[in-house]
Amino acid sequence: MRVIRSVACAALAIAALAFAGGVPAQPQPYPTRPVGLVVPAAPGSFTDQAARLVARQLERHLHQPVTLENVPGPGIAAERVAHARADGYTLLFGTTTTHTTPALTGNVSYDPLRQFAPVAMVAQVPSVLAVAHSLPVNSVSQLVAYGKANPGALSFASTGPASQAYLAGRLFSSRTGVRLEHTPNANPQLAMTDLLAGRVNVLFEPLPTALPNIRNGSLKVLAVTGSSRVPTLRDYPTLEEAGVTGYEASTWIGILAPRDTPANVVASLNQGVLPDTRVQNEQHFVRGAFDLLS
Repeated sequence: MRVIRSVACAALAIAALAFAGGVPAQPQPYPTRPVGLVVPAAPGSFTDQAARLVARQLERHLHQPVTLENVPGPGIAAERVAHARADGYTLLFGTTTTHTTPALTGNVSYDPLRQFAPVAMVAQVPSVLAVAHSLPVNSVSQLVAYGKANPGALSFASTGPASQAYLAGRLFSSRTGVRLEHTPNANPQLAMTDLLAGRVNVLFEPLPTALPNIRNGSLKVLAVTGSSRVPTLRDYPTLEEAGVTGYEASTWIGILAPRDTPANVVASLNQGVLPDTRVQNEQHFVRGAFDLLS
């Protein structure tokens, strides 16, 4: 009886420790239901298109549906995921603006460095510097000369102060001394429409969404914003090559999870996005496996 009592007491002690966190809980099977991917962009945008590619890849790996929820607006999607349950069933399709919005607007309730667990980098995407056909310039040097000769005459469009297009435009101004008047436009597709119609002069457009208009000849491109030339646009120089010293601007996109998401869940998601790639530590994203530039 004394032995039985001792075993029972030991079992109760182990159970109490486990409940209190003294014994690590066993990883739970994942996933057992659909996974939600929150996308901080409108349907049809470059970010949305990339998210749909990633969702299909994840579905094949997880054997569960991956549902997309489009939540445009500065920081709204990131806020939702930052405060979601850290179980791997609510993920963020993060972009550069996930990190720039808190710094530039100050009116969001999340910390991008402390409230997310990086899962995998999907891609790093440059933009193109495009100008309206009505603008009498055919090179970056001509654009700079025109801007300096006509102060305040050049306008550029973006979706807001935290967007990559806005930052690319401001970086161009700071590196060249050319003043660009900002024209905010909540819908990125309308920004392209405004450029093609000549209502704005300059646009910094992500390469994947610019390609159709480049190929059909409707978009006048002067340069790419990345650190190297793009294989599909070999004839277009980088802005650095075109004489804008110290210029490089690209958009990153990747998967983020709430901060305390279990390591086994992060590892499974990472393998789903980047097969045969080891999970990197949270200070360094994995380079992307999706080639969205072809």
